Amino acid sequence: MSWRWLIRLCLIGALFGPPASVLADEPRSEVIGTSQGGTPLTMYELGNGSTRVLLIGGQHGGPEENTVELAGDLLDYFVQNTGALPPGIGLDVIPAANPDGLADGQRQFLSGVDPNRNWGGTDWRSDAYDSNGVYRLGLGGPEPFSEQ
Repeated sequence: MSWRWLIRLCLIGALFGPPASVLADEPRSEVIGTSQGGTPLTMYELGNGSTRVLLIGGQHGGPEENTVELAGDLLDYFVQNTGALPPGIGLDVIPAANPDGLADGQRQFLSGVDPNRNWGGTDWRSDAYDSNGVYRLGLGGPEPFSEQ
């Protein structure tokens, strides 16, 4: 689900009024793992809805690091506007999925694998073109989802 779709859902929910007890007073936080460099990966959970929406920011450093700010701003918005989530929806936010890449200002994990090239699928390849059109060996990782 794109962030635009999430915003549309939230606006629709706001038009029909705030649901009862959708959000807790504060977001719950949980460390769900660590980065390759050992940085904790934190997920924030809002609401108790049975349908969960996952918003991932900071999958890349470099030019795309603005998604960390976007994820943080959306988290702040929903904390401050407790009625904005539609009934039955819960929101989980990982502001920075690749903190090592953010710190280094690069798209890749410390291993050199690009998160976008590491997803499984029929088109997965170990060697792939980067975002600048340069063919790079190992950019997709040794196998799909190898960089968990």
